[in-house]
Amino acid sequence: MSSNSTSSNNTSNKTHFVDVGPHRLAYRRTGSGPNVVFIHGWPLHGATWRDVVAGLGEATCYAFDLPGCGETVTPPNEPVSLRSAIDVMVRAIRKLELDNVVLVGNDSGGLIARQVAAQLLGQGDLNVAGLILIGTEIPGHHPKLIDQLQMLTKLPGSVAVTRKMLGSPAVARNKRMLGGCFWDRDLIEGSFRTELLAPVLAEPAALERQVEILHSYTHQLVDDLEEAHAAISCPTLLISGEGDGFFPPEQAKAMLSQFAGPTQFELVPKARLLVHEEQPALVAKLIRDFIYQKALVPHHHE
Repeated sequence: MSSNSTSSNNTSNKTHFVDVGPHRLAYRRTGSGPNVVFIHGWPLHGATWRDVVAGLGEATCYAFDLPGCGETVTPPNEPVSLRSAIDVMVRAIRKLELDNVVLVGNDSGGLIARQVAAQLLGQGDLNVAGLILIGTEIPGHHPKLIDQLQMLTKLPGSVAVTRKMLGSPAVARNKRMLGGCFWDRDLIEGSFRTELLAPVLAEPAALERQVEILHSYTHQLVDDLEEAHAAISCPTLLISGEGDGFFPPEQAKAMLSQFAGPTQFELVPKARLLVHEEQPALVAKLIRDFIYQKALVPHHHE
């Protein structure tokens, strides 16, 4: 499939699959125009981009389910981790021949997107036209809640307890659960629950995979991003929610000086970590403007 083609078969919203190693990687492809790859964060899957993608009909959007998530098929004995997800995404983009791609990542998906961008730019066979990071890890900044979640999920019976807690609307709204990710906690009980939470909570095995991914998170993995930033020469847009308590906007904005290419920062009001879930129309506009005003404009670096 040529990345330069924008034929009508790119309008399908059905699930497609691409084989990458032992994984049968699921993705939805919609629209036509510049290639935009969306990488979700933990513990979600590609459907989290549903409303943003709906506002980007002039782009060919690829929303992937990472290994261990969504409809992607991974053998039961095959480990899943954030580090292996980087390699899987690099190989998937190369296999689909997505040249001049714009990468979009939220939360740990932003960590993955940065390492993918650095690798693709370093290999030189496929170009990365732009990088968009939404509420994501900051080198040197390690939220205590993530460390606490890692410890709690090592306790016996923790998966069953977590399923029960997230299944309760009242508990899920707590700021130490999902409530801390939303400015408007009522959004937890809308399509976010039916399309994103329900599949994860439906089977213990699905949540166990998410716990496995959580345990692969390390401080070193985050701090290594500074080196990746120095290798990223394409334009980069960082979007932060004004109330993001995981990755404070002030610290997020400060890390942009680490990138080799031109950078831009946008603060979104009335949003926390999951900016794209709370303000999808605004996020879609920011992505659209960035693609046509920054990413598709030739940039020359010394």
